[in-house]
Amino acid sequence: MSEGRREVHVEGLPAWMGPAQCRRLLGPSSAADLGGDAWVFDAGGARASCTSRAAADVAARLRGLVLEGEPLSVSVAPKLNRSAVRAARTEDARRRRDTTPGFSRRGARLDEEGRWSLTPEVLAKRMARWAAAQGVEAVIDAGCGAGGNAIAFARAGLEVVAVEADAGRLAMARHNAGIYGVADALRLVHGDAVADLPTLLDELGPARTLVFFDPPWGGDDSKQRTEVGDFPLLAAALPRVRALGCAGAWAKLPPGVRSSTFEAAWGEAVHPRAVFGEAAGDRRRIKFVLISTLPWVALRSGPRSSSSTR
Repeated sequence: MSEGRREVHVEGLPAWMGPAQCRRLLGPSSAADLGGDAWVFDAGGARASCTSRAAADVAARLRGLVLEGEPLSVSVAPKLNRSAVRAARTEDARRRRDTTPGFSRRGARLDEEGRWSLTPEVLAKRMARWAAAQGVEAVIDAGCGAGGNAIAFARAGLEVVAVEADAGRLAMARHNAGIYGVADALRLVHGDAVADLPTLLDELGPARTLVFFDPPWGGDDSKQRTEVGDFPLLAAALPRVRALGCAGAWAKLPPGVRSSTFEAAWGEAVHPRAVFGEAAGDRRRIKFVLISTLPWVALRSGPRSSSSTR
């Protein structure tokens, strides 16, 4: 091994991520590339030979990251010196300030919870396209907050019912839907999403309807082991959603969630997917894990419909 190069070994990568998503996570993030070598994947892990700078970058970005309930393990040999570690952590902290924005249009309203929990607009739009690709025609947003995902689903041409127990957040969602020109394309309901599910699914038609959950989480939750039981509304709703015969369910959860607990609550195999940011500071960072009871379908390239460009 040439001077200045390091062998990096990352352990704890979930099998469901696959090589493409793992490569995006592992990086590197800068021009200090892998020097022509590629990541080599084995059971639950990956290895690469790279420059000291790239090795320090990987170690800094993955520090503290929890996936499937367990922290990733990153080992570097020969060991990095302290100055390289400090420089990489400083650069990582700087990058974290450049994150994918929430709403892009002026005048959109958010409360404090919405500022850290809102799905970034570009990611919400992509999620709506994934739902359409799965054959979904209608969505119940079971706790819509300020309306980020509900608005994106409506912009994609899906029939949307957005339920929110907090009257103030529901008012923000209504205002924001107007900003995006979809106020008439989604129905906003002030109520209890779990209690209202039977009525709403009966109105929409369960076989065509996806139920979407985005329970409150943030801060330290992104670096901790979590389970479905940590989100009471979701845990209570999943058996009912399945019993009512809906097309499927989605949940937007922290990276550290144990997907097996969702699978146990649902009663069948589920399909987790890591969702990354799009800005320079988070394009290699997992923003959240989207768990679907429906298999993922590759998006087709081609012109968008008029409904998806509102």
